[in-house]
Amino acid sequence: MAVEPMTRRLRLDLVRQWLAVLLWMTWLFSSAHATAQPDDVSPGETEIKAAFLYKFTGYVEWPKSSFKDAHSPISIGVVGAEEIADELRRIVSGRSVQGRRLTVTVANSEGELSGVHVLFIGRDATARARLIETARQRPILIVTDTPDGLERGSIINFVMVKRRVQFEISVDAAEKAGLALSSRLLSVAVRVKKGDIEADLYLAWLEPRTLAGPARVRGSVAHFHSAS
Repeated sequence: MAVEPMTRRLRLDLVRQWLAVLLWMTWLFSSAHATAQPDDVSPGETEIKAAFLYKFTGYVEWPKSSFKDAHSPISIGVVGAEEIADELRRIVSGRSVQGRRLTVTVANSEGELSGVHVLFIGRDATARARLIETARQRPILIVTDTPDGLERGSIINFVMVKRRVQFEISVDAAEKAGLALSSRLLSVAVRVKKGDIEADLYLAWLEPRTLAGPARVRGSVAHFHSAS
């Protein structure tokens, strides 16, 4: 008798998640691509990934110790993706997130990660394994663009699903880095990796806790924000 109510609840959870995806994507492109474009021009893969990287910064909480002071910027480091770095500079120009301005730098080696808060490792990056290993020792949001990104140790990894840019998240990797991820970010990921817990069940477990507004779930890294 309890199976049918549980099935209906999971279906409702999935519907809510897809609605969140649509709303989040609409917000993403309305703010990241404020410059008017011709109707027949759609954003390319480079523009979409750059817009995602920009938006990720609003859904992550870093330890206070990762900033020199209250006025320090959020630094986005890019390796092996110069076009994305250029697009990111255009997007973040004049913008601020969480009360901090944004900067974009090109890092050429693991020795240049000091002060970086988001590290995007592109397809053309060399020494990818060393970069990930070095970044994992610091509170850095590691974003990759490779089929086995999460398995290699990244926190967010871009994937193509039906020729569309999506992303997957490893909550465990975020937790080890000391980062808190918003439930809103988790809800729009195509895949959420959290130990052995199935993604849909994990997100369904998170959702009731988002209704009360900002809260931190004991024993997890999910940090819930009220509507922006």
